[in-house]
Amino acid sequence: MRVAADVTATENRSRSQTAGTMHGGFFVQLPVPLPSTLYGTKAMDSIYEISHDISGIDWWRLADVMARAPLFERKPFELATAFRNSHAVVFAHHEGNIVGAARAVSDGVYYATIYDVVVAPEHQGCSVGRQMVSALLAKLPVERVFLTSVFGKEGFYERFGFLRQTNAMGRYVEPARGQAIASGVLTAAHTASSLGATKTPN
Repeated sequence: MRVAADVTATENRSRSQTAGTMHGGFFVQLPVPLPSTLYGTKAMDSIYEISHDISGIDWWRLADVMARAPLFERKPFELATAFRNSHAVVFAHHEGNIVGAARAVSDGVYYATIYDVVVAPEHQGCSVGRQMVSALLAKLPVERVFLTSVFGKEGFYERFGFLRQTNAMGRYVEPARGQAIASGVLTAAHTASSLGATKTPN
């Protein structure tokens, strides 16, 4: 579930959002009012606890959520490292159990990239993703925010002002490179043969 965006921070960040431009799986955002439809009813929102607190996270359970979403197969200790090394993180809990998460890396001034937006299957469609992305964007007062989206989920991010970005490129190691090309996520450039395939580092 991913794309790219351009966000301009303001004092009233909770009420404004940036609008962007979608390009090749990436999206960009520019300042626009945040639609009131992004905010669910208090009754629905109160079912979930949205938190930026990384302490006490059950990384095994989060790895299971990612696998079932489905998003990625991640090792719990690697997930812990990735989230702890991130600029901003957000988690969703339901009845004490983690049911969603997202994170972002950033230089804190110009750029940020959102990764690993995930919601457990049984909680999808309950505004959990919306609450998490809203909370994460509020932590990213930078000029541009990027992300990649699962095919078919682009409309979800467009509600936050994300647009497709056409000048994005990605460098993957094998076997992820071959899988991404086969699925259409990456398009092989005409110079690919001269550069050679990227090999997994030793």
